[in-house]
Amino acid sequence: MTAIAVLHKAEILKRVAAGDKISDIGKSYGVTQQAISKQLLSDPEWVDARMSGALARIEHWEKEIEAINEGTSMVMLGRAKEMLSHARWRAEHEFPAKWGGSKVNIQINTQVSSSELLEIEAHELVKLIKTPTNEDKALVAQIAKVE
Repeated sequence: MTAIAVLHKAEILKRVAAGDKISDIGKSYGVTQQAISKQLLSDPEWVDARMSGALARIEHWEKEIEAINEGTSMVMLGRAKEMLSHARWRAEHEFPAKWGGSKVNIQINTQVSSSELLEIEAHELVKLIKTPTNEDKALVAQIAKVE
């Protein structure tokens, strides 16, 4: 069975790159999707064809969405949007280096030395001393009236 994948490799890769489902390709040769995948798994052309196929599926559903107009049913619109979302999700997960978002690792160091802590506290105290409260302002107003 797996000889089919070797004998028809060029045609299989062409169809995969066009976005055809591997299960449909397998059915046309009378073999399972697993038989094709297993035989070609380590072939670099297989990976390239699958990447091209992922792009073909994304572009297909983008075109479907672009073709939607006022006469298109909401069901078709919903289906096209969902299929595009699925095609993008699958591409991101199967080929994260190409379509996956870059992951950013952030490390925050929250250690503060005692001298830095004292400096922060002192700064806050100075702000409190320099900033008059409402009671301070009221007291100054009363003194100004008396004078």
